[in-house]
Amino acid sequence: MKLLDKLNGLFTKMDNQENRYIKALELKEESLLVLQAELQDKQGEINDLLKMKLLGDITESAFDEKNKKFKLLQEKYAEAQKEIQLIQEFKHEDVLEILEELKATQREYSPSQREAVNKMGLELLDAKLTYLNKMVEMRKLYSSTVSPSYKIQQIEQKLGLKQHIYYSGSHESLHQYSIGGSYINLRIDNPDVYNALSYGQIDGQLQHVVNDAKAKGTIK
Repeated sequence: MKLLDKLNGLFTKMDNQENRYIKALELKEESLLVLQAELQDKQGEINDLLKMKLLGDITESAFDEKNKKFKLLQEKYAEAQKEIQLIQEFKHEDVLEILEELKATQREYSPSQREAVNKMGLELLDAKLTYLNKMVEMRKLYSSTVSPSYKIQQIEQKLGLKQHIYYSGSHESLHQYSIGGSYINLRIDNPDVYNALSYGQIDGQLQHVVNDAKAKGTIK
């Protein structure tokens, strides 16, 4: 079994164990509330019977019989309280036991974790290099694409037909993509990286434009 699978299995085991204890606690606490209400009700009855005994309205044996049942109810309530405490203690012990196993497995898993995270970093470097290479490629393509317009302006300037040449470099022209009345940034900025790494979120408009362009065959 892979160590990561073992860790996930232990987390599942802990969740299941905790849920069992939570359910047991809920049932015990519900029964405790019922006993508490019954005790409060019986306490008033016992107080009345005690008064009647002291006034001679009932015999001591009659009072003792009722009082004995009340004490049994008190004992039952105290026992339920102890059981709740025991459930909490057992839960703590079991969770600690699983935690120790988790920590031991984590120590074994740590080298693999470091290796995996390092590999992720290298893959992101590869993606960054691909992205920058694409920028270099687009720079060359842009230069060759707009070269005729630029050359025509140069000729016009030489002939005195134009005083100034207006030329936007690739850095200025390829920084955003116009769509409708809005723009999509063509460069990857920190908020884009942050949202992707922190929340797994990518701009929805970006995804829509790219998917639409691929569907139309504009880009591969």
